Amino acid sequence: MYFRIYYNLLTYSVKKQDDSWGHVSEKECSLYGRSIILSANFHSSFKYLGSTVNGNNSIEEEIKGRISLGNKAFYTNQDLFKSKLLTKNSKLRMYKTLVRAVVTCACETWVLKGNIKTKLRVFERKVLRRIYGPTKEKDGTWRIKSNEELNRPTGNKNTINYIKAQRLAWFGHVHRMADNSMVKKVY
Repeated sequence: MYFRIYYNLLTYSVKKQDDSWGHVSEKECSLYGRSIILSANFHSSFKYLGSTVNGNNSIEEEIKGRISLGNKAFYTNQDLFKSKLLTKNSKLRMYKTLVRAVVTCACETWVLKGNIKTKLRVFERKVLRRIYGPTKEKDGTWRIKSNEELNRPTGNKNTINYIKAQRLAWFGHVHRMADNSMVKKVY
């Protein structure tokens, strides 16, 4: 049985020596024409350059990991986000620089399905609600901000639109490359 994995210009074939789905004793890998025998365990997913690659070509595991890392980045800097000395615009810029950059790392290759978009929007709204805080009504009661109230100060520049812009920028880079470039051939 052969598996072919394409990821960031790295192409290699993995030949399973036995037909079981458990552990594999040897793998024969060919990388740019060189054949290499590796002794290793066969895993359903692995990390490569910080991104999770799996056999069923699903990005959901990667998104979960990125959101988890974004939570860590947010709560690590929680003292700054809670500070009364910083303006809300400064906190928003910190979010875009520190947290969103972690969540959207390598987002140019993501396929955005409905459930993935929902997870990213929920995470972003949670962070923005923490930054902007509740709203005090005229009668003295407090309420959380609605989604429309959160979109107004950001100018509808949410994570989904940011990912789409990054993908377009990557397409422009690839389009301007020379025709004999390996990236353009793969793309």
